[in-house]
Amino acid sequence: MLPTSHATSLYDMSSDLRAELFDEVARVARVMAAHLGAHGSTILQNNDSPDQVLFHVHVHVVPRYPGDAYLTPSGPPGLEIPRETRVEQAAALHAALRRG
Repeated sequence: MLPTSHATSLYDMSSDLRAELFDEVARVARVMAAHLGAHGSTILQNNDSPDQVLFHVHVHVVPRYPGDAYLTPSGPPGLEIPRETRVEQAAALHAALRRG
C-alpha cells in the first residue's frame, strides 16, 4: 500500500516514510517487470524542481524495454508513449499490485 502522508520534499520526510515509499517504488518496479514485460525501469523524483507546480513528493516509475530510446521528460517532444498505451499499462499494473 502506498503511503499517503503529505510531504513536500524528500528531505522533509521522516526516514521511516522515505523507506516505506521506496519499498513501494521497488515493489512497483518488480511487478512492472513481471506483468508488463519491462526489462528494467527508470525512477524519477522531482524535489523542489524549478518547474514544479504542486509541491508534493511523488515518484515516476517508467518501464524500460530494449531499444525504447527513452529520454527523460525534458527531452525532445514527440517521444512520449501514447496515452492509450499508458492507461492500459497503468490498469494492468494496478491489477497486478492488488493481487500482491
